[in-house]
Amino acid sequence: MLQEERLVYILNRLNESPSVTVNQLSKELDVSLSTVQRDLRFLHDTGKVQRSRGGVLSKSYGEILSGMTEISVADKEDLYTFAKERIAKEAALEVREGECIFLDSGTTTACMIPYLVQKGVTIITNSFYLLRKFNLTETNITILGGKYYPKYDMTLGAGTIAQLEELRFDRAFLSTCGIDLALKEIYAVDIEIAQIKKMVIERSKHVSVLMDGSKFGIQAIQIYAKTNQVDRIYTEVFPKNFKQLDNVIICE
Repeated sequence: MLQEERLVYILNRLNESPSVTVNQLSKELDVSLSTVQRDLRFLHDTGKVQRSRGGVLSKSYGEILSGMTEISVADKEDLYTFAKERIAKEAALEVREGECIFLDSGTTTACMIPYLVQKGVTIITNSFYLLRKFNLTETNITILGGKYYPKYDMTLGAGTIAQLEELRFDRAFLSTCGIDLALKEIYAVDIEIAQIKKMVIERSKHVSVLMDGSKFGIQAIQIYAKTNQVDRIYTEVFPKNFKQLDNVIICE
């Protein structure tokens, strides 16, 4: 299929549904993820669509990410994989032998696990995605209860909060769907997800956020922290039009 045909297909697809993921387009068009991403960049640069995390939105759709527009965690696995690996490896260096850590759900935080199991740490998480992603039979890991949300592949709600209130963590590694550097805000796409992250921050001695550079400039429905409320922000690149924050770690 020629590029012109793919571009027409994508625009028609957005007429049927306000959002679509890169993985969906790759399968439907039978082309690579990189080809889809090039097409989406072209459509975005020409003002025909809006880019989003892992996909694309209709130009008429709202720009604030929410649970309605955020794609599932599984659909993000093949995006920015090299950057995620670098970020995860660097972040794992701060973990000390035998610590108790909270590991947030997310494709970047998941990349930390191979580096953590060697350190004999205790991992607490509300993410079933992490359990499915890795063989953790020899890892000291606890999964928090609560209401299960299939889209996010995690537990949320009052039950999860109640358990967190009884725990303390040496370190927490959190994910985010976006950071606005002008407002210095870190976001989540869902109020209940934000509540979990806020509670984890309260219960942790040290808090780090892991995010690839594509999330800079993206706003979402719920703020869960200001950038100065976390100890470190790990990323592979920082926007050139902003002064780099003191707590940002560039993972080269």
